[in-house]
Amino acid sequence: MSTDAPSPAAPRASTLWLWLTLLPIGFGAWVPIAAGARARRPRWIVYGIVAVAALVVALVLPRTDDDKLTDVAGVLMFGSWFAAIGWTATCRNAYALRAGAALGAAERDLAIDLREDERRRALRLAADDPAAALRRGVGRPDVPGADHGWVVDVNHAPPAVLATLPGIDAEVARRIVATRESVGLFSTVDDMAFVLDLPPGRSAALRGLAVAIAG
Repeated sequence: MSTDAPSPAAPRASTLWLWLTLLPIGFGAWVPIAAGARARRPRWIVYGIVAVAALVVALVLPRTDDDKLTDVAGVLMFGSWFAAIGWTATCRNAYALRAGAALGAAERDLAIDLREDERRRALRLAADDPAAALRRGVGRPDVPGADHGWVVDVNHAPPAVLATLPGIDAEVARRIVATRESVGLFSTVDDMAFVLDLPPGRSAALRGLAVAIAG
């Protein structure tokens, strides 16, 4: 049960919706704001706010016979439109990478949280009902279909699985198996560390990752 699986390449977020900036006369100027929020890029949010503000000013300017005001409104409106389109053209690749990385990080965080929940559930079952834990395969990632709970049972797992635990190499794993076969099963992970005279702190490193299921 290795906890150090290689990290997959960061996903690329879709950029098709960024072309909503093509909406006529700047009505897609909000796109950099949404993109900046998703990609955690404050500068894009500010850019979008400025573009939207320019569009709003253009829309609320009073309509009079003053050609200057009309010209200003036109410059602001089309400036907001072209600025938003230009942002999409220049920033869509950066958005795909940054938003994809943020999405990947969120997925990894969720996977870690789910794994921790499974561990807590498995450890609770092993403490409350060892027989049921054995039937379900708690601590046995080597058994196909086992509900191992992302923990290792030091009383039943083979050496190769034991060696995936932090601080447990192949030699210590063999000692664990030899001891439990000659002396008997361990009552707890702390008991195993004591019997094998493991270095101080080793049992603390195994806490939450290993379990000693009786039976």
